[in-house]
Amino acid sequence: MSESIYDLAREAELLKSSLQHLQDSSPPIDTARVWSTRQRLEDTYRRMLLLELDTALEKRVEVDLWNCVFRNQITALQTSITHLQNIQRDEMIATYHLFLESTCGFYYQLLLSICYRYNSSLPAFLSAEEIGACRRPACSATAGEDSVRTIGHECLMRMGDVSRYKGEYALAKKYYLQANELSPGRGILSNQLGLIASSQGNFYKAAFHYSHSVVSRSSFPPSRDNLEKMFESHVRQFPEEISNIPSFQSGFLYLVSLLYFPRDLSLFTLMLPKLTAALSTILQQGDDNYEFMLCTVGLCLFVCVISYQPLTGITLHQARECLTTEELQKCKLSLLLLFETTQVLVSSTFSMTRHLLNTVLPFIIAPLHWLSLHIHHTPAEQLTQVPSLWHGIVKLFNSLSLKVDFETSIDLTQSMSEEISLIEFLSHQHKDNTANSCSKDTLCIAKFISRIKCIVQQQQCDFLSLNTHGGTYQLIYTPPAAAMVDHDVTTSPTLSPLFSSPLLNNTTDCSFFPSIWSDSLYQQASPLLATPTTSVDTIQSLWNASEPASP
Repeated sequence: MSESIYDLAREAELLKSSLQHLQDSSPPIDTARVWSTRQRLEDTYRRMLLLELDTALEKRVEVDLWNCVFRNQITALQTSITHLQNIQRDEMIATYHLFLESTCGFYYQLLLSICYRYNSSLPAFLSAEEIGACRRPACSATAGEDSVRTIGHECLMRMGDVSRYKGEYALAKKYYLQANELSPGRGILSNQLGLIASSQGNFYKAAFHYSHSVVSRSSFPPSRDNLEKMFESHVRQFPEEISNIPSFQSGFLYLVSLLYFPRDLSLFTLMLPKLTAALSTILQQGDDNYEFMLCTVGLCLFVCVISYQPLTGITLHQARECLTTEELQKCKLSLLLLFETTQVLVSSTFSMTRHLLNTVLPFIIAPLHWLSLHIHHTPAEQLTQVPSLWHGIVKLFNSLSLKVDFETSIDLTQSMSEEISLIEFLSHQHKDNTANSCSKDTLCIAKFISRIKCIVQQQQCDFLSLNTHGGTYQLIYTPPAAAMVDHDVTTSPTLSPLFSSPLLNNTTDCSFFPSIWSDSLYQQASPLLATPTTSVDTIQSLWNASEPASP
């Protein structure tokens, strides 16, 4: 008589109860009996997975297998190692590593057996037949494809966890990324990558991964606790004087922590200019810091996603009535952080080589894509609170739009979901199904143009416009009239959109507005900009008397 999965389930429950009783008994614990019971429970769970995979996963057999057979024992050994000394400790460490090796071997063998049993193969993983361990069976058991991928994901995640316990971080990351190929979008992957980064002392990267886990489509709740603990530890070590910030990364983490777990938000406005200046200096060095830019822009995006979550499904008018002052302030400051960071990236592109430009451009596209999804939730005064960003976008757009066919540029606004995927964000090239044969560089430019087109189409305050002349297109930024106030240029440069760019520190450089002002207007404005006593009213009068330049 063949055994059924329900008989095995009853046997597993009895063994599980017996194992728990033995572990909870008073010392001395019968170690041999505990070990044999654990081995029998391990074998029972394995047989259940190989007998009826779909039913076993419904009963969470793999979770019980990991927790009861392996995880509890690993935790017990870790605890014993911290309390023992000298020879006993060395023996326990040897036992611990031996158990980790056997655990990893078990899951590797289980995955091979599942591929063999259910006649399946998994991406990035060799089957038992391919490595010569066994032949493909003539008749295999049946299981849903999703079930095979799910168990494959779980096995690879367990192998990654065990490798992380052993301190083999490169191997652990490899297993985690292979697991992500089988089931992308799970927050647990980013959380585990954050644990690796934290163990290596890279808290900047750890904050990025924890934050990504929080906003993932399938979020992992412990990641928020991990992020909060890391921020709390960082805040305790942060200097009281903001003038003594040890590094950009340290200061930026502190700035982001103010938005995740609000405290004194007045520090935010004091620190932001210092950090944006430091970021500009880092980018001017010309290094290809892809990982650094990924973490920096990612942290800005993720805190915006979290801040804007209360706005989901409501209008801007409803948001002003329903949200608290603190929530509205958090939305405003998180958007300011994103805009200021993006503005620095945009400004840095004007002095970059083509290679570095193609590296930075995806990190400009990502914030623009997020903004296109939330522009209807954002008041006009917040959209234009960093005018230098839009001046830079205008210049970049008008220089890049000549490099691609505008009418056939790829429209990705409908094909990308709101989910900020780690794999999507890491990729320089979107896997498009259209018949477009653009090169990687041209495709990246086309994505940038598509984002701008979407923002222009969805905006409600018309601060951006697209003009056409002679078959070419030109983006124009029109500063809101409310932003034009009477302040001296040298004392309040940020109050006027015309003078908020860092490029205007050298006031004789009017090249920042090549697509907004005509050549004749440049000639009239240059002497005025070079004069410290020139008021905004003077320049505003000159602006009002002119019209935007034609392409």
